[in-house]
Amino acid sequence: MGRTLSVLTNQEVSRAINSYHESNRLSLEIYNYLLQRFGDSSGDFSPISNIFGLFFHDLMIHFSGIVIQREFVRQDKNEIVAFPFGSTKYARRPFIIDEQSYMDNSSKRNSVKKFWRTGGIVPLAVGEGVPLDICGQWLMRKSLTLLGKYQPFCKAYLPHREQQIDALCEVVRTLAQRFEIPAEEHLIENWANYSRHHTSSVQSRIKDDQVILGTRAVLQNRKLAMNFLQQDKDVIAMTHGEITSTIFNEPLFGYAELGFCSTLIDYGDLRLDAPLHESLSKPNKFLSRTSVSVQKIQNRRNVRGASTKSGGGKKKILYIPTTYNEKFHYGPYRGFEDGLYLKWQSELIAAVPELTIKPHPKCIRPPFDCRQDERALQRCYLDYDVIILDYYSTAATLMIATDKPVIFFDIGLRNLVPDFQLLLKQRCDYVQIDWALDLSDQIRRSVNVPVDHSSVAARSKFSRFSIVTRSSDDWRGIRWIPYKGIS
Repeated sequence: MGRTLSVLTNQEVSRAINSYHESNRLSLEIYNYLLQRFGDSSGDFSPISNIFGLFFHDLMIHFSGIVIQREFVRQDKNEIVAFPFGSTKYARRPFIIDEQSYMDNSSKRNSVKKFWRTGGIVPLAVGEGVPLDICGQWLMRKSLTLLGKYQPFCKAYLPHREQQIDALCEVVRTLAQRFEIPAEEHLIENWANYSRHHTSSVQSRIKDDQVILGTRAVLQNRKLAMNFLQQDKDVIAMTHGEITSTIFNEPLFGYAELGFCSTLIDYGDLRLDAPLHESLSKPNKFLSRTSVSVQKIQNRRNVRGASTKSGGGKKKILYIPTTYNEKFHYGPYRGFEDGLYLKWQSELIAAVPELTIKPHPKCIRPPFDCRQDERALQRCYLDYDVIILDYYSTAATLMIATDKPVIFFDIGLRNLVPDFQLLLKQRCDYVQIDWALDLSDQIRRSVNVPVDHSSVAARSKFSRFSIVTRSSDDWRGIRWIPYKGIS
């Protein structure tokens, strides 16, 4: 990506940690204000015809990103802004964004391929990022590609569009004043242009009976959901991540994963309650699905690492980090300043020089002179004795399903529901990192004496968050699926 990453100094770490905690607090304040305005607006416009529901995630990205990045220790020199994301320069003084930066480029695609994908055979529309396993659900993926109609760029129908856009602009002004963001007129102009680009005052009749979508964190999927719901058509939404989204007590999952649909397909049997992941509009129907990946791992007879097979020697350790955020920051609980995360990684690698990094497939490669395993995670983990995690992600769900000892360093990222966090502590050697103390010492004490929590009992407690056991809730009975019986 052409960007050089650099580690924060010891003097910069304390400031960055304090800024992170403060930005979480401010991000929750932004969330609560937007939630209030969404509720107020729902009195005039329903939750599915509401501009604040449509742009909730974008507003969170924009304003939490500003309060996060304006406090960064180091300014990002790459000032290209992908609205509604920003940069440190934009965060400190917003400027007018070129509308071309978010214009749809679908017309540049190969016209034959586009026609084939949008043609379809059955009255089923297909949105972005439908999470079907490439190997385990290839037949279902193929059927969606061949039978369904991929949806190109669309605009969301907004009743009383100009009135709603005016209300949005007033919210932008209020947030600018509340958080002392300069150049508020630039913010308002950017949002007016952005909202007009993605909305319409004309409602076009939808011919398809239903639409299937991936995450509603993607604006295209939210626009499709709004259009279909306003015409009383079924919106089938599938969560991702190989585990129920209800394990996270984070706003994102309420406004972008657990609602804005009529039928929600989530993983596993169990659901957890938490105040921050309440959905803006609840689905009419909940269905469950089994994670093909988790089921495969649990059914597999895991091959132990090289040291176990050879009867001794040093253990092989695999470290699985999360991504570097670059300028794509939003809150709360979503990620450190890159230099701070690099500081943590540099201390980890110095304390455990024998470890191997499994780089995130969609991320800049870690800038460290150490071993890196480029293979797919579900293939390479078998060759290691111990897994190290520092962020709860899809990779964490997969590794917890294995019979490997797992060390989980809680460095302050994510906000798990307490009941789930307790289970995580039972399954892993869970280490709460104190940034005010010596990092290397905390790491060495944990890695030198890892606790093996990989018993069947410890792992089985997680299975119902990813695997369906009650057939009556199984999603495979849903009527659009042409091949019942595929997991």
